[in-house]
Amino acid sequence: MEVGSATAVHELRGRDTYKRARLNLDAIAPSDNRLAEALTYWNDLRDGRKLPCRAQVDLFKLKSMMGWMHVVDTTASTPHGYYFRLWGSSVRLNSGKNHTKMLLGDCPWPLLRDAAIEDYGDVVATGEPAYHLICHTVDFSRHSLARLLLPLAADGRRVDQLLILINERPLPCVDE
Repeated sequence: MEVGSATAVHELRGRDTYKRARLNLDAIAPSDNRLAEALTYWNDLRDGRKLPCRAQVDLFKLKSMMGWMHVVDTTASTPHGYYFRLWGSSVRLNSGKNHTKMLLGDCPWPLLRDAAIEDYGDVVATGEPAYHLICHTVDFSRHSLARLLLPLAADGRRVDQLLILINERPLPCVDE
């Protein structure tokens, strides 16, 4: 995995594996240029230190990410209660199911759920975007992706939604 100076996390549960590394935003890889463009767009929406709100986001400006984004409502008191307002239809874990309205705590993939609870909770607590490289195997199916988490706040301060952008692409995993 292209971890640079980032710390990689590797978890195993049964036959499923989950490896992720959080990288600095300035380390967004050229192959993730759509994520970099989305980060620039998000930064342009900010008013000083205030976070943009969902109403400011013009999804047509993120047209290249259509199908590869989630919107998560983070108004619950804990990340277990966060829920998907929108589940990207192109995400391969979709497996034909619409996970819109699914609580994060009800995510059927334990390793993905636990990592998402940690990562989403961190972004909500800090109000800072996060960029991750992730490799995982779930139900004998391997996936690798880059992910950008962008916080949104109706009042400009308290994060009430996350815009999650995914770029599925080949990544060498940590132990390879």
